[in-house]
Amino acid sequence: MRIFRKIGLRATAEDVLRLRAHGIQVSTGQIVVEIDEASPHWPEIESMIKGRVGFESVRTEFTADEIRSAHWLKLFPTWHHGYPQPEDSYVQEAYSSDGHCRRCGIVPSQVAPFRMRAEPKWGRRSVMQLNWIFDEFFVRRDVWDERFAPLGFAALEVIHHKTGRPLETVLQWDLRSSDAAVLQMSDSTATYCEACERPKYLPHVRGCFPGFTHRSTLPPTVYRSAQWFGSGASARRAILIPQHVRHALGGEDVRGWGYYPVCEG
Repeated sequence: MRIFRKIGLRATAEDVLRLRAHGIQVSTGQIVVEIDEASPHWPEIESMIKGRVGFESVRTEFTADEIRSAHWLKLFPTWHHGYPQPEDSYVQEAYSSDGHCRRCGIVPSQVAPFRMRAEPKWGRRSVMQLNWIFDEFFVRRDVWDERFAPLGFAALEVIHHKTGRPLETVLQWDLRSSDAAVLQMSDSTATYCEACERPKYLPHVRGCFPGFTHRSTLPPTVYRSAQWFGSGASARRAILIPQHVRHALGGEDVRGWGYYPVCEG
């Protein structure tokens, strides 16, 4: 496991000299660099940029062995394509109106199919997410028939917005009946929405994903997290799968999502 810090700042001539001394080739002006926190250069760089960072993000990278040895994994997208239609009212059309909060973005259950502008441009990819819809996956139909359907998973048609007909190459993985798993979030602080008073956590980006509260009693199937994640008006629940499901769905051959090991403790 490696943790990377991406930082953006306005570099001075002195910054450029110091960063180049650490093997980071930049020029003066606005820069964005990514550094492994395990690098021997990171402590000095961190001290140099303290209080001056205009943009900062963290990501964790796991080895293939760490992913293959994890009992549970959280899915994350590696490809977003297009937007739900109609862009200005898809929430009202796809979700129940009961419990939707415009302030924090928490939405109730889905009651109608999502609509897309056109068929996805799949290339060699198998799964995707729509922008703005960060806890639903859409699957290429032939991959669904080969990998997902034999496992008994349910699917929803995706509608072509202009014609109202089902699209031919894409299905939505229907997780509406998935049970909610409570995660151990004692190391994270929830923010409570001023409007609906429901809690939400910032997206988890450092280390393994928070584990289950009662992992030993959970049947090995697909879960959504009971907790919501996101910031601003964006909210999503994590999708968690056991290792045997990852393998049955194709493992590394599935292009369009990645795997984040879930903590065992």
